Amino acid sequence: MKSFLEEVKLILFPDKLFFWLVLTSLVANLAVWLGVFYFSRQPKEVFIGHYNIFFGVDRFLNLHQAADIQELFFIPLIGLFFLLFNLFLAIFLVYQLKGRPTIICRQGNNSSAQRQWRQDILITNQEIGLLGGKLLLMAALILQIVLSVYLIALKIVNYH
Repeated sequence: MKSFLEEVKLILFPDKLFFWLVLTSLVANLAVWLGVFYFSRQPKEVFIGHYNIFFGVDRFLNLHQAADIQELFFIPLIGLFFLLFNLFLAIFLVYQLKGRPTIICRQGNNSSAQRQWRQDILITNQEIGLLGGKLLLMAALILQIVLSVYLIALKIVNYH
């Protein structure tokens, strides 16, 4: 009988790429949290929250007001919510399709000249679920990268 940690490992990380996508997304989200925490602790009173190249600055944040600090912390919260939602959806997708029948895709046509070149592709539903889970986690990682770039842009606008 498997231990509890082995069961959790098999459920959460059925594949090495799955594991690395989750780990990289979590590290990127932690970096976003640390960046926002760094911004909130600056002695600067007025913080530029949004800059548009057409209209200039259109959102100021006062770092001495709790409502504006909460708005600043909303950025990594969105990333964490999206990451957890995609992680749970990916796990559901992988294990919902586990043990289902195999899909057979046939390539080529039925002419006599092509019969020798026809190949059958066997795709299990578990592989389809794993691929879908990886795509969901890649989307979560891309969002974490976009949020990191957003924070870098905020730093450039406010401190240079």
